[in-house]
Formats: sequence, C-alpha cells, structure tokens
Amino acid sequence: MQLHSGIAKQNRREFLKISGALVLGGTLAGCTSWSFLGGRKSRELIVFPSDPVLVKNGLCYLYAYEKTQGMVAAIPIPLELPHGCFSHPREPHRVYVVEQGGPRACEVNLETKAVRLFRLEGEYNSFYGHGTFHGDFLLTTEVEGEGKQGKVTVRRADDFKAVDVIPSFGRLPHDLRLIGGSKVLVVANHGNDIGAKPARLNSCVSYVDLDSKKLLHRCEVEELDSYASHLEVLAGDEVLVGCRKTAQKQDEASRKIRQRIADPATHMEAMKDAWRTFEYQQAPLYWLGAKGERLSHTAADFLGGRMRNTLSLAYGAGVLGITHLEGGIVSFWDVKTKQLKKVLELPAGKPHGIGYLESSRHFVIGLVTGLAFVDAGTLELHPEVMKAPFGVHLRKVWA
Repeated sequence: MQLHSGIAKQNRREFLKISGALVLGGTLAGCTSWSFLGGRKSRELIVFPSDPVLVKNGLCYLYAYEKTQGMVAAIPIPLELPHGCFSHPREPHRVYVVEQGGPRACEVNLETKAVRLFRLEGEYNSFYGHGTFHGDFLLTTEVEGEGKQGKVTVRRADDFKAVDVIPSFGRLPHDLRLIGGSKVLVVANHGNDIGAKPARLNSCVSYVDLDSKKLLHRCEVEELDSYASHLEVLAGDEVLVGCRKTAQKQDEASRKIRQRIADPATHMEAMKDAWRTFEYQQAPLYWLGAKGERLSHTAADFLGGRMRNTLSLAYGAGVLGITHLEGGIVSFWDVKTKQLKKVLELPAGKPHGIGYLESSRHFVIGLVTGLAFVDAGTLELHPEVMKAPFGVHLRKVWA
C-alpha cells in the first residue's frame, strides 16, 4: 500500500461531504444495540491493546472489559508496537489499533474476533500512535521518510486505502482530535527527536482547516526538551495538551539506543528498550481555546515534580482526569476554573491509561495490577481493583 499525496478530487469531495464523529474518548451516539455478546442492549466496554514493552514475537492482544463482568474478550493481534485504539462511529464492534513508530495497523471485529492487518510500504514510513474517524474515513498520524516529516493520512475504513493527505505542520505527529463540528483538525506534534543535549524540540499543536488544509493556528511548546504528547477535547471545543519531557541521558547506552531507533533493521526492539530505560521529568499542561489561543498554563513543577510522564487524559462530568505514570499519581481538574480538584496517590500502581464511563459516571484507570474505578462525583477510589493485564491507552466503545 503506497502512500501518496496526489489524491483524486472525487475522493476528496467524498471525504469532505461526510460530517465527522469524534470517537477518541467520546460518546458514540446513535448506537443502541447490536449482536456482540448475544445481542444484549448496548453498554460501555473498555478496550485497550497490550503494553508494547511486553509484546514478544509480534503477538499482543486487544482486550475488552465491562465494568461489572470483567474481561469479555482477549483477541490476538499481530502488532509489535501497539498504541492507540479507536472504533468505527456506526459499527463500534470494529476497533482499530495502530502502532507508534511501526508500519502496521489492524482492524479487530469484536463480534467475529476476525483481525485484518494493514502494513505501510517503505522502510522509513510508519504510523505514529493515534487515529480517529471522520464519517466513514480513518485519520491516522504518520511519518514519512528518514526526515520523519509528519502528516495525517485519510484512509477508507474498509481497505485502509489512502484517499487524501493533510499536513500536520510539524514533525512526529502523535495525537489528533476533531473540533468545530469536525471541520478543524487539532494535531499534537512531538517535534524533533530527543537528542543528547537540552534543546527546544520545535514541538507544537497545530489547528488545521480540513477543507483548505491550511494552518489556522500553531501553539508551540516553549519548555526545553518538552513536547506535546496527548490531547483531550473539553467543553466549548477547548483542548487540554498534556506534555512530556524525557530526561537527557548522555551515557553510551542511551546513545546506542538512539542510533538503533534510527535504523529500520533494529527500530522495533530499540523503541521498546527506550520505553524501558528512558526516564521522564516533570512537564507542563497547556489549556487552549477553540481557536488555539492559550487560555492557561500549568507549570511543570506545579505538583512538586509529580507531573512526570503525563500519559493519558479523559474528560467527563466537568472533570478532567490525567495519569502521570512516573509520578505515581492521577490528577483531577475542574475544567471551568482550570484548578486542581484532587490528586490520587497510586505509587505502586503505575497509572497508565484512563477513560470515562458515562453510564456509571466513573473514571477507569489502568494500573499494573488491573483496572481501578473512581466515582466522577466524589472522586473517591473504589477499594476493589478489577484484575486485568497492563495495557496502553484505554478507550471506551458502546457495545
């Protein structure tokens, strides 16, 4: 499957005329019931792929959990570096998983357990972490060539064929969201590669008009060695940007890992080695308006150095939940005031993914020991932890 930028106008018109539906962490409206799990009435499932560090020989799993029943599916998927997952807006049993820094993605049918694998051509071309849907079309963050120039590719969901390319206006685009009635694409670009010396990484968040492909606004991350990592859309199309900062190690082992990441022949295992060994320092939060303007800024040292490896975000009931993996905490924020509401101390749990369940008004947090639930009203942690494997980003689907 060869990526290209010369897309037929007919395909582009077809893409633009379909109104989009944001599914990353959002509600899949209009889905009432389907045949998965015996045709029961629709309910919220928590889906997530295996942690890539634990993947061996290209075999990992897509897990599906229900709050009261526990695991309802564990489907093998042939990916090495699984990261983000998202579902079809009208057929939520079709879940898509993409790699970060790898050339593969797959579609998983929760109903039939069937898996379809897709692979990019070209040794330096790769998916880079996340995707979403605009109508019947996939939008995936990708990098192309040795220069790791970023782009968002528009693909047909049925065969992954590229029908359009949208510039990300940055390098290493990772996360993306749709706002403004699905007319504006927001992209978090990591920026330049992490080097051996402190530097600005030219990381930014780009606001792109889908119709014209023009840049509407660009918010740059100002702190040294910090980069925009993940996004969450809040009320009024405000956007929260969670930043990360990798500790600059100048030892020989770190240098060799960086060299191996740049080599396609050793890239996969080197990426896993980096995630195992690289350390993260405190990094800020950016609160942006619907047009990309900066509304507020939470300094990196706000929680006394605990905002380390800010990883996953989830919004619900007027509250934003954020996991800080190496800080060992989950922070909860009032989205109207941009003020901290509560901090949950989970030092042994390694809080990773987080999602919001509307039906029960609970946040669900992925820990190394399983899934923990937090009441969105009281922000109290339930004492029981549901046993589950350690995975990456949690996503919610109606099923």
